[in-house]
Amino acid sequence: EGKEERPIKKIKKEDTDENEEMETESTTHFSTESPEENDKRFVIELEFVQCLANPHYLNHLAQARFFDDPAFIKYLEYLTYWKQPQYAKHLVYPHCLKFLDLLQEAEFRKALINTAYAEFLHTQQFYHWRSYRNNRQMYPSETKT
Repeated sequence: EGKEERPIKKIKKEDTDENEEMETESTTHFSTESPEENDKRFVIELEFVQCLANPHYLNHLAQARFFDDPAFIKYLEYLTYWKQPQYAKHLVYPHCLKFLDLLQEAEFRKALINTAYAEFLHTQQFYHWRSYRNNRQMYPSETKT
């Protein structure tokens, strides 16, 4: 299956000369990787984005201070391309996109350092999964006639 090319966002360097021409974060470029490299990066990013669905993994990232690294925060911002339908269709755990959105907020990243908060998120996730199917079924009175 041929994968579509993903946008690559150039990141602004903080220590550049003011006179240097800079590409902004919103400038989109496309990968010049070989098809094999592109496929490998696709799989790596797919697996990483899906790991974000695990609150305990997010807690680990917070405790290891990954969220203190501006480059890592930019990487999380870059990964938001997975919200586009042509990429989201490959996700097995689409709720990882909600966590990806929440990770864009500094307050959420800060809260994740607390193991009890990660456990709370995990518990809420469990309750959602436990009752999701029942909550999604239409009642006979709601069916179209």
